Amino acid sequence: MPSVSRAELLAPLSPHIGNRLLDDDITLEPGAAAVLGRFFAVLTDRGERLDTPSRAAFELAAKSESTLATLLRALARHVPEVGTAAARELRAEWYARRPGRSGGRRRGRAAPAAHAPAQ
Repeated sequence: MPSVSRAELLAPLSPHIGNRLLDDDITLEPGAAAVLGRFFAVLTDRGERLDTPSRAAFELAAKSESTLATLLRALARHVPEVGTAAARELRAEWYARRPGRSGGRRRGRAAPAAHAPAQ
């Protein structure tokens, strides 16, 4: 299977953002170019604005919690003009659904009390 270049993955981004991310000094973590490309393609297809993308746009671009986390990190570092409020709510919900989570709080035993050493 032929590999896809970063430029091809980032093609859905507007030229001013895409060119910024193609700079040799920019290092994207693995998977970031792909999810950024999907996200911007979704925004274009749905006619959504950069400053207020919907929760649905994030859900369509990132099908897992880890992919959404990658997208959020890439946006925060390289495309801060994109609004992420809807994605942060979605991520908090996914986080709360993790095994061993209840309403966003850890379950399990409380930390043991500190005891003075025996003398």
